[in-house]
Amino acid sequence: MPNPLDQVASWPVTAAVGFASQQGALETTGPADRPFPWASVTKLLTTLAALDAVQRGLLGLDEPAGPPGSTIRHLLAHASGLAFDGDVIQAKPGQRRIYSNRGIEIVAEVVAARSGQPFERLLADEVLLPLGLAGTRLEGSPAWGASGPLTDLMNLAVELASPSLVDEDLLAAATRVAFPGLTGVLPGFGRQANCDWGLGFEIKDSKAPHWTGSRNSPRTFGHFGRSGSFLWVDPDAGLVCAGLADHDFDEWAKQAWPRLADDLLAAHAALSRPFLQEERGLATGFRTWKADARDRCRGELRRRGAREAAMIPCGDIHHLRLTVTDVQRSREFYTGLLGFEVVAESPPPDDPAAAETFKVLFGGVVMARGSLIMGLRPMAPPADRIQLELTAPVPADGR
Repeated sequence: MPNPLDQVASWPVTAAVGFASQQGALETTGPADRPFPWASVTKLLTTLAALDAVQRGLLGLDEPAGPPGSTIRHLLAHASGLAFDGDVIQAKPGQRRIYSNRGIEIVAEVVAARSGQPFERLLADEVLLPLGLAGTRLEGSPAWGASGPLTDLMNLAVELASPSLVDEDLLAAATRVAFPGLTGVLPGFGRQANCDWGLGFEIKDSKAPHWTGSRNSPRTFGHFGRSGSFLWVDPDAGLVCAGLADHDFDEWAKQAWPRLADDLLAAHAALSRPFLQEERGLATGFRTWKADARDRCRGELRRRGAREAAMIPCGDIHHLRLTVTDVQRSREFYTGLLGFEVVAESPPPDDPAAAETFKVLFGGVVMARGSLIMGLRPMAPPADRIQLELTAPVPADGR
């Protein structure tokens, strides 16, 4: 059987496309390391940042946000009533599916305000770098402003199929239809009687026509972008696919993407065990892809540590205030990647006795709400450590 990816070479655009399967098939074609604009596929990154904020207690899906009567859930599901690109209200919340960039931007604004840092910085610290998306940047709207290579987009697809950043149950809830039965317009494909959406994720369900294939299961979820970008996860087939291009979405994509999806699914029809239902979702093929991505990201993480970590020497222990507020992720970051041993951690903010002990230990430093402070001792060989001075220079070649 011909390789379905071979057809990408005949597309009237320069494109990088890849797929991955639960069974370990991992393949790309085209300039996989070249950055392309992601356009609306950016919304998947913003959604992950919002879901991560939910599980860390910074955000509630049912808290008010946007127009009167709307919530974070409405905004993520394009059911708030907001217009496509502005604050004009076109419907009451929960009545119509109106695709809205502005709704996603409001979610990002709320998350940024709760975290106390710009959304671009939060996205890099909490989503991009932890997932190994070292080549991706947000330089514009949280609804459409990301750009990066296919290698990063594929790693995002694999993360959505086999989640590690966001709890599996939370991601499963986000990829189920929110506010079912709403009519709306699927950009590029017209009005749909059931324009189904999850929380940030478009869900194929019964939509026709559609940018995925006729063989894709109704549970297929993902997003496509005006820049010629797409990402889908088919949990029933055990397959993910993503692509980037140097031409905007147009008739070429309406013809090429569904055909590619159908051919890929036909070629992998025997691989039907749903990976999203596996324990922890860590199938071998997806684990391999993630490990490779994190290896690629290691150097970037070390450089960011040298530039941005506020380390204050105190003997052989260093005080470190982190922007990453998840304790377990912070511990793994600084011990596993940067070679430190944790010798003390800030106490829970609701433990006054522990706070007093911590205050003495750290010479009067008091933990700010929502922040984490660790006492760290270098353990890695000096040659493998980042420089500890605040003014540590970053090599000109970026290594």
